[in-house]
Amino acid sequence: MIARLLAALGRPFLPLAAAIGVAAAFSSAAAQFGSPSYIGSYGNWEAHVYPIAEDETRCAVRSLHPAIIEGEVHWVFNTRYADRLPDGFLAVEPRLMRQAVEAAVLIDDRARFALKRGQDGTGYSRDEDTATLLAAMRQGIEMDLLLIDDAGGRRLLPISLIGFRRASDAARSYCSGTVRRTLG
Repeated sequence: MIARLLAALGRPFLPLAAAIGVAAAFSSAAAQFGSPSYIGSYGNWEAHVYPIAEDETRCAVRSLHPAIIEGEVHWVFNTRYADRLPDGFLAVEPRLMRQAVEAAVLIDDRARFALKRGQDGTGYSRDEDTATLLAAMRQGIEMDLLLIDDAGGRRLLPISLIGFRRASDAARSYCSGTVRRTLG
């Protein structure tokens, strides 16, 4: 609420609004994934590692774009699913998916990828699209999250892909064991 008010006040307050929104949105992800450790920030994306269990780690790259103050968009690498989904998967938090009966992402107005809804209300990339979607996001400039409600209304949220390639490389390296550093 405060972040939206600051955003409405104008451009000088946007960085503060984004910081408040990201902090609020991150708290729900932390509750879901456990206590995160920071890997690094890369453009409009930030990489974290979440210890799930002794033998399971989840590395997530999350968007810091001000257009999604009310929710989060993640690319997740999970050691538990590495055999089935070696490229990870896209996850859109339930807050953004709440009103949508259909959702998709568009990369640079060229490639469209439908999302499936999980039992928890989260929107996920389809397993068969994951490798192609990751490649498109790594090469793209902008991703639009398209949300369609039951009345046919459309909502488009633009999300910058600047920094996504480096952030996803860092997260993948950490989760694959290529990079192990002490995170505090």
